[in-house]
Amino acid sequence: MLRKGALVLSIWCWLNVVPAGASLLLIIAGKHAPGLTMQFTAGEIPGIESRALAMVDGLATLLNALIIVYCITCFILVRQALLKRERWSFVVFALGAFVVQVVCYLADRSFFLSKNTAVLHVSSLFLVTGFGLCAREIFKKEPNSEGSVSP
Repeated sequence: MLRKGALVLSIWCWLNVVPAGASLLLIIAGKHAPGLTMQFTAGEIPGIESRALAMVDGLATLLNALIIVYCITCFILVRQALLKRERWSFVVFALGAFVVQVVCYLADRSFFLSKNTAVLHVSSLFLVTGFGLCAREIFKKEPNSEGSVSP
């Protein structure tokens, strides 16, 4: 079960890296942050003041770079520590992912009029499934040589 859970969590990591990387590439190519189209039509975007667009593009660049770094770090954590049944890695990843998911839901509701809720539900499903499968193995109690149960 641990390997299956680690696979699901690894997929979650890369499913977040791909759109963040694509967004970065669009901005680097001179286009505006893709999130703008969630609030404005293609015709409205050119009417936004250039300083505001530059600020949005700058924040999107920073955020997407952080998403990439966070998800790759989580991927390495899963492959290097979680698969070795190191409990600390489970706790660190689970707490970090919980905070990230809660903030994503709040941001979606506050700034994007809940347009990403379905995507967030799928993301949360990956996390719950992956963590559930891993927890079963990492925290299961195994009998020791004296017949008692050890953590």
